Amino acid sequence: MKRLIFSLFILLQAFGLHAELQAVKAQSRIANVILYRSQALVSRDVTVPELPGEYALELESLPASVLPGTLFASSKDLDIISVRLSAEYLPIELPKDRFAQIEEKIKQTEEELHALQIGKSKLSVNIEFLKLLQGQYIAKLGPSATALTEKEVQVGGFDFKTIPEMTEFLFKKRNEFASETNALESRERSLNQELEMQKEKLTALRHEFGIREEANASTQQAAPDMRKTVHKAIIYVSKQKPGKSQLSAGYLVLNASWSPAYNVRISGAGKEFSLEYIAHVRQTTGEDWNSISLTLSTATPSANAEIPILAPMWVNLAENSGAEEQTQSVIDVNPIAKTLSVQKANVTKFKLKKDAQGELADNISLNYNANEVQCIEFQNKKENLRRWYDDVKKTSTQIAVEYAIKGSLTLSSRNDEQMATILTAKIPCSLYYEAVPLLAGFVSRGIEATNIIEQPLLAGSYSAFADGQYVGTGTIGMTAKGQQFVIGFGIDPQLRCERELLDKNANKSWGDRTETYKYRLSIDNYKTEAVAIRLMDRIPVTKDKGLKILIEQGADKLCKDPEYMEFDYPKGILRWDVSVPPSSFGASAFKFDYSFKMEFDSDMRISSQGQAVQEQIKDDISNFERRRSKK
Repeated sequence: MKRLIFSLFILLQAFGLHAELQAVKAQSRIANVILYRSQALVSRDVTVPELPGEYALELESLPASVLPGTLFASSKDLDIISVRLSAEYLPIELPKDRFAQIEEKIKQTEEELHALQIGKSKLSVNIEFLKLLQGQYIAKLGPSATALTEKEVQVGGFDFKTIPEMTEFLFKKRNEFASETNALESRERSLNQELEMQKEKLTALRHEFGIREEANASTQQAAPDMRKTVHKAIIYVSKQKPGKSQLSAGYLVLNASWSPAYNVRISGAGKEFSLEYIAHVRQTTGEDWNSISLTLSTATPSANAEIPILAPMWVNLAENSGAEEQTQSVIDVNPIAKTLSVQKANVTKFKLKKDAQGELADNISLNYNANEVQCIEFQNKKENLRRWYDDVKKTSTQIAVEYAIKGSLTLSSRNDEQMATILTAKIPCSLYYEAVPLLAGFVSRGIEATNIIEQPLLAGSYSAFADGQYVGTGTIGMTAKGQQFVIGFGIDPQLRCERELLDKNANKSWGDRTETYKYRLSIDNYKTEAVAIRLMDRIPVTKDKGLKILIEQGADKLCKDPEYMEFDYPKGILRWDVSVPPSSFGASAFKFDYSFKMEFDSDMRISSQGQAVQEQIKDDISNFERRRSKK
């Protein structure tokens, strides 16, 4: 009881102290910003009076996007008593002259457009009349293939002098109408652009003063008692000694985000490439960040300090169907990765929840997906589980990465994206070419490299340049230091490829059927030097024990790369590493022949997987892309 009374006394003292303290409007500047993927932590340096005493420091003009409950203050030589966020509702004084000027311009433009439409309608009538006049004139002249005598022309109401004059008149009027039409259409386009620009100005001005868009509403008729919300921070401090003191105040704001992007450049033989790692920043927080120290982070600031609750996992027995544990091949989807991906999203939601109801729902989701993971462990073989968990480890990303941008940076609060350079580097690489004539007639180029910089490369888009020419865009996956990655550099215009079916034979013997296919893969090289190319094709693969598929010609020349032999060759992907001589095209093009055969019951036929083939292709491509980007 005594403790309760003492606590109440301390609280009353604090409230009394706050009431007695005189508010001081403190000067502050934004010094540091940690920019997360969807929020920003803003830190302000606050000027404190040099005399000792107790102060209620007011920081005015905080943005409306401040997250309540995230305001904090820290100091080494001041006692922070408490902090709070205050909101005031102030009347809005609308600059009616600015609104009136824009609205008058919109009105004038719309009136001119209306007059222009009337002019276009009149011109359309004149054009139709001219067409009618021309038709009647030509009809009186008779068929164009008939040579008219002077007598016939005079009977028709014309003479030889009238014909050229009438013809000249028609052509002249047609040209005049065409010019007038072009002028009206050009003016119409200009007026529409002007109207759109003025409407955007009006929308921006309304947004600036918090006026909602109302259909056919005039700003000049807006309510005179309109108000806007102004946020300010009040920091209660106690200063014991005179002199200068350091005080920092911080808060989380919404409407701020960033995404990684890259510019990559190669030239010549492509033994190294230039990497420009940049961040596209978008911030519409309502306050400008002038000359700040910026840190980019992939972390998610936690607004929920609670600990997740682990619930029991209840199981029971079900009748065994007699089937063994699931045996899935390497081409199947990784169920562990899928479930953990959902769990990662649940963790993010849990961190951001603040109310008890949302926290309960997120705890349930976390436990439900954890149950899913354990069920997968119960129902699958050890070999599959190990492989799936290994894949998850290879593709997992770091929890949080931070990039401190060198120097100071200014980022205004505006709608368009702004750019900040994270780093630039020269990285050794190996240039390679790949031809897949079954899919396309062009030859692609790419590089294989290892991330040697201290910072990981986050997943993001890149713009590629080869020998100073822009070649296209692509995506770089999450790449840790020391990890290998692949970047595509588009099509090489000096290389072409082609695939041709040379022969197909079918033989039957004692109820069995053997089909043999022979193909020719050709490459045109218009370069003056030899080019090493990965030549790709495929043969079918099957799980059907009644179907045997075997490559014959060309098997001895297949690539011996261990990774290819482990992952791709068992799936029927064929790769030959060939050297294409310089200036080999047309009749002298590089040619490579190979063949394979399929053996099966003569009563059967070859069939694809039907509707399931689409999902299978999607899974195979996804697995290949993940493996290629993370070696």
